[in-house]
Amino acid sequence: MTAPERKRRNPAHKPTARRRILLISAYPAQSHRYWQRQFEAILGPVADITALTLPARYYSWRHQGSALSFLDPTHQRILKQNFDRVVCTSACNLCELRGLNPQLSRYPNLVYFHENQFAFPGKQNLTALRTMQVTEIYTALAADQLAFNSKFNADSFLDGAAELLKQLPDEVPGHLLDTIAQKLTILPVPLSIPETVHSSLNSSATTMTKRPNGYLRVLWNHRWEDDKGLDLLAAIIEQSHRQALPVHFVIGGPRHPKAATAFQKQIAPFSNLVSILPYFPDHRHYLVEVSRCHAVLSTAKHEFQGIAVMEAALMGLYPVVPNHLVYPEYIPSKYCYDQNANDRSETVRNACKALEKACHFNQPSWKPDFLLPYLKENLAKKYRDWVFAPHG
Repeated sequence: MTAPERKRRNPAHKPTARRRILLISAYPAQSHRYWQRQFEAILGPVADITALTLPARYYSWRHQGSALSFLDPTHQRILKQNFDRVVCTSACNLCELRGLNPQLSRYPNLVYFHENQFAFPGKQNLTALRTMQVTEIYTALAADQLAFNSKFNADSFLDGAAELLKQLPDEVPGHLLDTIAQKLTILPVPLSIPETVHSSLNSSATTMTKRPNGYLRVLWNHRWEDDKGLDLLAAIIEQSHRQALPVHFVIGGPRHPKAATAFQKQIAPFSNLVSILPYFPDHRHYLVEVSRCHAVLSTAKHEFQGIAVMEAALMGLYPVVPNHLVYPEYIPSKYCYDQNANDRSETVRNACKALEKACHFNQPSWKPDFLLPYLKENLAKKYRDWVFAPHG
């Protein structure tokens, strides 16, 4: 075909190149992996995503030293590629990462906060904690856009940062927190139940609501560590035994060896009230076990969204949660029990009253409508808008 005969392509029909996203997760623990899967499911149809991760261990070291770890040649081959957006989790020190990889500054940098270091309970090494808190302030300032998984997370970060900045000796600009707040949005971790599990639940809807021996099966599905309230859980189990409540506790979640040993010793006298779930590598198998329970209990001291509780409630379990942390943000007050920070026995009694109320719960007629805004399909547009918003 000669040059004059060659058809010219209409620019309007020129294929649009898929945008490329670099997703950096320095500490992909269970909830972080859940978020990553949902992020990839939402953005994958419209963008090519390259994930860069490190093993989920040694949290403090990942928080402070991940930029050093990413200097490994294998990671560098990825970091030196071209991207349209860089999205990283808050467990990564963005300032150091960009300082050692200046090419990343060519693209909009977005940071997702699963948690913050200003609302962590218990005794901490103050120097190490302060270091991580300052790092998070730097990361928030360096990012082009920020997303927090809950208002509680964002508020506790801003309030904690304000208190910390007041303690610094001098030369602290007054506009720092306003700068952070202006580029902040609330973007929860999206929820979804696999279709295969949905089918299983629908086919066994009648068995889900049966209560063997009339007992309410109460799920507790958190990490076996102090910040998730193992001590309070043990006290609730003991009090349930004393009150002869018709409940049976089903306990799952990843186990910290030291905490697990102490907890199992505490609940040994009440073993007839407790079943311990094994670890399920396949999340779908875990969800089937969840479907065999009737209520889900939280005793957390530290929670920024509570995916495990939300997921269980989405499957029809009655939530029994404390009226603090993130829970009042999305769970109606009638499902919350009062906590008394100065009197644990009162908190235990309140939790048991809530469990007794749950025993009268009519599961088939209950729908967790308050969780609809958190479904993946209802958050997809917000995620795409956040990632692809114009950056000047």
